[in-house]
Amino acid sequence: MNASKKSNATKASTKARGFQGLEELEDRRLMTYWPDFVGMNQVFAQFPWLRGGSNGVAVIDRGIDYKSPWLGATPTTPSPRVVNVYDWNDNDTNPMPTNPPDGPSPLAAHATGVAGILAMVSHKDSDGKTYQGVLQTSLIYNLRESYTDSQGSITKALQWVLDNHTKYGITAINLTDFVGTSADVPLYNAQVKAL
Repeated sequence: MNASKKSNATKASTKARGFQGLEELEDRRLMTYWPDFVGMNQVFAQFPWLRGGSNGVAVIDRGIDYKSPWLGATPTTPSPRVVNVYDWNDNDTNPMPTNPPDGPSPLAAHATGVAGILAMVSHKDSDGKTYQGVLQTSLIYNLRESYTDSQGSITKALQWVLDNHTKYGITAINLTDFVGTSADVPLYNAQVKAL
């Protein structure tokens, strides 16, 4: 390995070790650092036309902070990049975690980091590089899992995607199953196979 590559690898490794795990990822700092870690500034410099192709992505997780300015929200307007579908934890159409049972938790709005990787607004950072999400012309469909019925709510969320993927142009799903199952197959196995 030449000295330049070794130096860059050491810097990236040092930056990555600075994170103390999920808590720091989910306090939204990841949105400002991930492009550097994965070299997205180089991708966008070489392929400026890369915008995401107007494909939708369903994000099934613990909710997206759709009021984040990193996702294009303003103090008075939620992010136009995030479509709130359903919240199986609160049984409403507002998947913004308000009072999760585990209190102010890194798992509340866990999907915000994922949404940032997908649809973060283009911005020039203090390093002079331009960063953005990989799906600038796509929408993120926010489906929030239940804390008490994870498998059941994931099944319902995947069924919604199965029923609506053509209508909304959903071509990908990002799913986090926090609980899992001890069964040989998860409850949502049929939906996964159908999708």
